[in-house]
Amino acid sequence: MSGVFLVAFAWSALAVLLIGIACRTLAIARLPLHLRWELAPVPREKRKGGYGGSYLEEYEWWKRERKRSTVAPLLFMIREIFLLRSVWKHNRSLWPFSFAMHTGIYLFVGALLFHVALVLHSYELQTATIQICLDVISAMALCSYLLGTAGTIGLLLKRVFDRNLRWSNSTGTFLNLLFLAAVSVSGGYAWFGSPNAVFEVGELIGRAISFSGGFAIADPLAVHVTLLLLFWICLPFTSMIHFAAKYFTYHGVIWNDKPLNERMEREVADLLSQPVQWEARHAKLEGKGSWIEVAKEGTCDEGKQS
Repeated sequence: MSGVFLVAFAWSALAVLLIGIACRTLAIARLPLHLRWELAPVPREKRKGGYGGSYLEEYEWWKRERKRSTVAPLLFMIREIFLLRSVWKHNRSLWPFSFAMHTGIYLFVGALLFHVALVLHSYELQTATIQICLDVISAMALCSYLLGTAGTIGLLLKRVFDRNLRWSNSTGTFLNLLFLAAVSVSGGYAWFGSPNAVFEVGELIGRAISFSGGFAIADPLAVHVTLLLLFWICLPFTSMIHFAAKYFTYHGVIWNDKPLNERMEREVADLLSQPVQWEARHAKLEGKGSWIEVAKEGTCDEGKQS
């Protein structure tokens, strides 16, 4: 395949990926104030995070200086990102496949960044050092392809045959997994089918950095790169953007324990004043002009029951 086409396609796909992630992340950050889970354990609470305690349980907490831990939230996020702690805790039968798929993705990203850094600094390194680095990159890539293939195929089979997961299945979920599986399988095929694959990838990266063409790569690698770039283009517009949303899920919802202030009160009041547009019959929302009316009626009903 022509190197000129791949270089142009690579930069276009990278631009769509970065702009798409930035736009989706900004949209998530600008969402209205979320209902906070104030009973959830907050790791940054010193001596209280382990059992779900809070500074609010202290006598005259507003007069005390808050003591926070910097290390505990980082450790929590590391376990969540790299070990999938929540999946292990709540759906252990799914964990091996999900862990394999995510580890494959992390290894691939690491190998790609390592390869880019090697190309940028290759003129500073000796030939023996470059060869060692290429061997490490090649091993990381192979592991990523094998783990990615095993993980995605395992998740696909799990979703097909596990009755407990069928309610959460969707066309998008299967398409995402099939796309990831295609990238991993094509990468493994290119790795085994071309003895010079790692050198060809280095050539592609170097040409892309210098915006030059005039080279060609083997068809198996070309198929893999094309699928990878198509995946980059699609990623920001799928549910796989959850890697960006998770930051807000934890820091903006689960761990958001800031005391209520005037700005937050105004924001809540504005949200409650919005008109009710929900049409669920069981909620009995007929005649309710705004959400504040729904909230007031709920409070009155609770008072009558007590």
